[in-house]
Amino acid sequence: MKKLLFLYIGLALFCSCQIIKQIDLAFKINRMTKKTEENYNYGIKKSFIIDKNFIFIPCRINNTTHFLFYDTKIGGLLHESIPYNEEFPQCKKTVKIKTKNSLKLSDYFKVGLKYYDLESDFFYFKNFVGIVTSQSNDSVTQKCISENYPYRFAIGREAFPNKDVTMLLSFSDTTITLFESNYKYDTTGFSLVKSLYTCRGIAVCLLIDSIEYAFRFDTGYKEFLSLPQYEKHKKENEISVIDTLFIQQTNNITISNLISQTGNIHYSQKITQPVLGMKFISHFDWIIDLNKGKIYAKPVKEFYITY
Repeated sequence: MKKLLFLYIGLALFCSCQIIKQIDLAFKINRMTKKTEENYNYGIKKSFIIDKNFIFIPCRINNTTHFLFYDTKIGGLLHESIPYNEEFPQCKKTVKIKTKNSLKLSDYFKVGLKYYDLESDFFYFKNFVGIVTSQSNDSVTQKCISENYPYRFAIGREAFPNKDVTMLLSFSDTTITLFESNYKYDTTGFSLVKSLYTCRGIAVCLLIDSIEYAFRFDTGYKEFLSLPQYEKHKKENEISVIDTLFIQQTNNITISNLISQTGNIHYSQKITQPVLGMKFISHFDWIIDLNKGKIYAKPVKEFYITY
């Protein structure tokens, strides 16, 4: 008991109030997820929607139809974004978090936790834990935030699919098929891609000018590829320069034995990790098997050459 007391005193002394709030939220999430029921529909090919180069899944959320944004950048919770001028819903727990925006000014967000029931062609989740966020009215920049969010609800990589489910994400016919982890799926025409699975999600290894990078597989990023390192790839054919952003067209991109002839790479000092976005992802069909730690890819566009 004394050890716990010293631990809490240490947190109070050395952690900011914001960190303590986040730790408290994490404990609450852990308790709430014990009531969650997850069921998947296996072996059924169903369509998803591409809009503005993003993936959306028709879904009933608490008995209301929505288009659920599929964003592999986020984790295993449902995310609901509330416009700042809309009433914040009643939650199991609500806290106020202070952050710094790009202008080094303070922004304040309400963050809440609540349960949702989700039903789509691919899954049925009961008492699924969601995190609700909204910029507070006393935030410095709240008036600059658009009331028209690009999405209301988003789901991430650890829920769809989770580690016990294999996903066939097909852009050739805009469908998704789910398989149980022990199912022997067909890899005909696919190539095994070197990949990693980190705390930030799936990473696919690509060679850029013969240098290997692990690119985060990010369906929430609409561009082709982004890299933080520029000097190693500096060329004379930059398309444009915007502050610290360099855009370069290159034909020296290799994924496994699949060769991309062309593509725009964004070099930006504002990112810390290479990112693989939807303009790249959508040119392949993908088999994502997190249980076995394997990813397969098959090109679906003519300007990719298979050897």
